[in-house]
Amino acid sequence: MKSKKILKIAIGVFLLATLVYIFSGIKGKKQPNYTTEFKADAKGVEFTTWAQDKKNQKIRKALKLKCSEQVKESEDKTSMKNIDAVIFKNGRMNKDIKVFGDQGFTENNYRNFFLEKNARIVSQDFIVTSENFTLKDLAELSSASHVYFQTEVLNGTASSGMNFYLDLNTIKFFDAIGTYKRNNRKFSYRCSVLWFIEKD
Repeated sequence: MKSKKILKIAIGVFLLATLVYIFSGIKGKKQPNYTTEFKADAKGVEFTTWAQDKKNQKIRKALKLKCSEQVKESEDKTSMKNIDAVIFKNGRMNKDIKVFGDQGFTENNYRNFFLEKNARIVSQDFIVTSENFTLKDLAELSSASHVYFQTEVLNGTASSGMNFYLDLNTIKFFDAIGTYKRNNRKFSYRCSVLWFIEKD
């Protein structure tokens, strides 16, 4: 009888521990590794997203997004006008970049956004313009539309769009054509894929 009682207690403790593990795991999954602050005034609305750094696990400022007006379309989608955003440097990025658009929307707690009309990406080293850009998970900026790009030595267009891998500080242009300068001379180029990798 005593051994059966001990067995029942052991089973009960095991089941309780299992339930605690399951529920703590579920609770842990619901807790995001980012937060968003919200401010509004007469000039418009401002959102600041804080994210966990992949390298040192510290919380850092990841994105600041301003707009003149917003309309909440669903629980996780907000449309906006006159978007002005800053993506703060992370990974191999050596500078913050700015992104602009006349209109668009955000999703995934402001980790994703789509903007269009006068859409442009601006850095100290380059400018990229297109009909639209999409930011996914604060990690990749892309466009499937025709894009125009300009740097100090490289200019051109990419008829099949681009991908900008933010953590790697690398841009990939598709079906690119343009010119570049070297030793005070200008050369023409055409290629199916053009990689633009900024130096640290």
